[in-house]
Amino acid sequence: MAQGTLINTYVFVVFFAAGFVIAGKRPILTLSTRLVLLALIASAIGYVVSGESPWHSIIGAATLILNCVFIGFALIDYVNWNKKRTS
Repeated sequence: MAQGTLINTYVFVVFFAAGFVIAGKRPILTLSTRLVLLALIASAIGYVVSGESPWHSIIGAATLILNCVFIGFALIDYVNWNKKRTS
C-alpha cells in the first residue's frame, strides 16, 4: 500500500494536471467539462474530509459517478477537438 511521500506525490500530480487542464491557454476541454472537473475535485476533497461521517459513503458514490461523467465528457471533447485539429 502507498505511504506518506508517495501519496503526497500522487496528490500533487493529480492537482497539477487538473489545474493545467482547467487553466490551459489552448484548452481541449469545454467549459462544461471543466466545471464537472471542478465538481469532481470538490467531491473528492469532501470524501477525504468526511472521514467517519455518515455522509462518507454517499459522497464516495457521488465522486464515483462524477468521475464516470467527467471521463465521458472528456472523451467527447477530445474527439471533437481532434476532428477540428485534423480538418
